[in-house]
Amino acid sequence: MSRTGKDTPDLFSALDSGAAALNNARVVRDAQRADHEFDPPAGNDWRLTVRPRLAFVAALLMFWAAGITARLLYLQVYQYETLIARAERQQSQTIDINPRRGAILDRYGRVLAYSVDADVIYAVPSDVKDPEELASVLCQTLDRCDAEERRSLAQRLDTRRARSTVLNTLSPEEADGIASLKQDGFVVDRGKGGRTGSLKVATRGLKDTEKLAELVCEKLTRCDDNQRETIEKGLQGKKDFVYIRKRATPAEAQRVAARKLAGVGFMSESRRYYPNRELASSLLGFVDAKNVGVGGLEKTKNELVKGTGGTLIVQLDAARHVLAARVKQAPTAGVGLELTIDARLQSIAERELRAGVEEHGALGGTVVMMDPHTGEILALVSAPDFNPNDSSKVEQISRINRAVETIYEPGSTFKTITAAAALEENVIKPTDIVDATMPCRFGSAKAITDVHQVGVVPFEKVFAKSSNCGTARVAVNRLGTEKLMRYVRRFGFGVRTSYDFPAESSGIVMKPAAIKEHDLARIAIGYTVAVTPLQMAAAMSAIANGGELLKPRIVGATIARGVRTPTSREVIRRAISANTAARMTTMMEAVVEEGTAKAARIKGYTLAAKTGTARKLNPNGRGYLMEYMASTAGFFPSRNPAVAMIVVIDAPKRKGYFGGAVAAPVFQRIADATLRHMAIAPNVDRQPPFVVASAPEGPNMEPLGTDPKATAHVTAARADLPDLSGRSAREAVRTLIDLGWEPRLRGEGSFVARQSVAPGTPVGDGGVCLLQLTRFPIEPDPVQGDEP
Repeated sequence: MSRTGKDTPDLFSALDSGAAALNNARVVRDAQRADHEFDPPAGNDWRLTVRPRLAFVAALLMFWAAGITARLLYLQVYQYETLIARAERQQSQTIDINPRRGAILDRYGRVLAYSVDADVIYAVPSDVKDPEELASVLCQTLDRCDAEERRSLAQRLDTRRARSTVLNTLSPEEADGIASLKQDGFVVDRGKGGRTGSLKVATRGLKDTEKLAELVCEKLTRCDDNQRETIEKGLQGKKDFVYIRKRATPAEAQRVAARKLAGVGFMSESRRYYPNRELASSLLGFVDAKNVGVGGLEKTKNELVKGTGGTLIVQLDAARHVLAARVKQAPTAGVGLELTIDARLQSIAERELRAGVEEHGALGGTVVMMDPHTGEILALVSAPDFNPNDSSKVEQISRINRAVETIYEPGSTFKTITAAAALEENVIKPTDIVDATMPCRFGSAKAITDVHQVGVVPFEKVFAKSSNCGTARVAVNRLGTEKLMRYVRRFGFGVRTSYDFPAESSGIVMKPAAIKEHDLARIAIGYTVAVTPLQMAAAMSAIANGGELLKPRIVGATIARGVRTPTSREVIRRAISANTAARMTTMMEAVVEEGTAKAARIKGYTLAAKTGTARKLNPNGRGYLMEYMASTAGFFPSRNPAVAMIVVIDAPKRKGYFGGAVAAPVFQRIADATLRHMAIAPNVDRQPPFVVASAPEGPNMEPLGTDPKATAHVTAARADLPDLSGRSAREAVRTLIDLGWEPRLRGEGSFVARQSVAPGTPVGDGGVCLLQLTRFPIEPDPVQGDEP
């Protein structure tokens, strides 16, 4: 205890001494000084450094988020449609499907042009591993595949090819526009003979294809986004779809399908076919690779006939491999055209014109045949012709429709207009004497002459002999400029005659104020005026029908969805009176019987015609060539005209060049065949009828007397007109002719619907029977049995 007690004061004393030391002012000051030395300065606080950095990063993140949001908003709202369209183009390919064009028929329903489903063989180059091998196999399988086509196939199948055909349906204007770019590697083919041009590109080293595609697209008539992208792919040498054969035969398609070639597919497309080959080729025209009309009615009526195209969607994967194909829009057929032409008359006219052109070594020719009472064109021929089924070989000169596109100085056929004007104005009569001696000079111009001296003769002989001097004197001394030019316009010269031919020329007719005396004299005889053959045919129709100028028609009806809508007869104006037309008919008959058109005569028929011969104008517009246009225009039979016609031969080289020697024989052959085809009975020296007596015991075949004329036929004790309804037109016409009656046909078709003279009418001395035709045979009424 003592020890413990003794040690305790020492401990407390030590603690007290330590506390005293800690509470020492000096020690405290030293400790405080040391503490201040170890504290960092206020400006070096880490929180002050980190805080602005965090704010900057936060601002960047906000701007980034705002930018992303704005970009997404722009792409998904404002650019939505554009991006969707681009994605669809990248993921799929759209292929146009040609629609079925409407059929073109003649007036009796014979097919002139129609569309068929043709087998198409195509390939996807991205699925082809060895283009050379596939091209070789295809060429061995296909018909008419030579080494050149095999090389072409290999190039088209190669996705890495150095040369690419970018466009192959260029018009001349489009080809010229692309050629004006003067781009290295571009090879522009403008085509020959009316064929479409193409653009081939050397793709290696070609840069900025997107910009080039835009430039090429600007030179095209129509170019949308799909077309521009196709052009860009072509410039890059890429192609996802190539045609192997567009018009493959069924046998070719079957042989290729049997080989099961990778990357090769098949589909059907509508293709145009012309079953009659060259028949009416310049009138019909043809279509190009895209099924678009190029010439003739195929072009002028393209919007009506073409129908609505369809689209085929080919789905592709990321490697541009074809996954599936589907029809997005099915094509719809176009409107059918029923023409006014008769295919048989067209064939007759083409055959005879071709023979005439070859016989005389001419450059070409044309024939126009019209129904003078309706304005319907029965045949329209232009030579040379072509085969529209093979458009690659169609030359430009063959595509010209000479009947409406070519103008010429008509020569003496135009004297019908001068004569009609003089008679209508009563300045002369057919029997008035006219001084037709030559030469005759008007003003200071070169004198007008005739081939033969005619002398002082009646006006009707001036016309029959085709006197230049006599006609010119009548025009200058009696008719005058104002009156003659008024009738030139009345007969339709100087303006287009029909809207069915947009390429038709209106011809050249001087204004009356610019016509001098020598011009008037030359116009009266068919010079210093230019016309088309169709205009002359329409003028002849006006004389034939009694003086009415009709608008020529080539489209008789349109057929849409089974509904036939016919076109109507349209009278433009009255050109001359019926009395003047009758006198002109008589004068034109004299031209055939005793004038310059004797070669056009047909036994048993009267014809009205006028020949013409005129020098050809120099293409540069100055002077004339040493070539002629020979023509003959008129109508037949003259007293009841069924057809008005003109024949023009261009630049005959052999056997003369006058219209009476060159064109009149062709006119005669066509007219003769036409009269027989239309079963028109002779109107001169008609054979007496062969009539058999009707008796209970049978026909009485014994002659009535010994007179040769009497024994040439048998007279009937009683003969009645039979019921012709339901019979064919040909049979009915022959029956009427055999009975001594004159048949007249109205309407369209091959069967008789009704007759103007009732069945059972006594035959007697004959008469006229009008037959109304129909397209389909009339079903007989059912026989009613007796009631039980």
